[in-house]
Amino acid sequence: MKRAESLFRQQAQKLGFNPLVESYLIFVNPEFYLYNPPDNPSIIYPAQLNRFMKKLQNRSLKVSKLDIKLAEKLLALHINESPYSRLPEYKFEDLRKGILCFNCRRLYHNVEGRSLVCDYCGGKENNQIAILRTVREFQLLFPHEKLTTNKILTMCGGIYENRTVRKVLLDNFEKIRSRNHAFYVDKS
Repeated sequence: MKRAESLFRQQAQKLGFNPLVESYLIFVNPEFYLYNPPDNPSIIYPAQLNRFMKKLQNRSLKVSKLDIKLAEKLLALHINESPYSRLPEYKFEDLRKGILCFNCRRLYHNVEGRSLVCDYCGGKENNQIAILRTVREFQLLFPHEKLTTNKILTMCGGIYENRTVRKVLLDNFEKIRSRNHAFYVDKS
């Protein structure tokens, strides 16, 4: 917190401003409890939150033109993509295919009726929910790939029939026909 406060002050000074900065560490979870807390007035615990908010509301803080200019300059410095996020290279072909059990994260091997049953922990999951979860994972991993029945069949590890996956996709996505094949997009 102190480091963030110091860095904010330095950045504001680089921009030609000298604002008054107060920093607080606020714990908002009402079920949170910190044993042997340090006696620090800049730490606000859940039981103190209402009093702190009232104190803030009672202050007569007026936003000046300098405050607005500082906010605009800070917004101009905003970086949408983190320069530190370096994901490893991966390809669809290199991934291990299959649906992971939502309990123990091991691969499902058999379908029993309308559910998948985990051989390891006995966890059960509805087929449609498991397929939709796999679709979301596919969309997260490959946002620029077209969503097709064959790709989801492959992602599922081949434990479903083509018609099962196609039905789930038709129920939850909009089908777009292209010359020789079809793909799916979100309905919204």
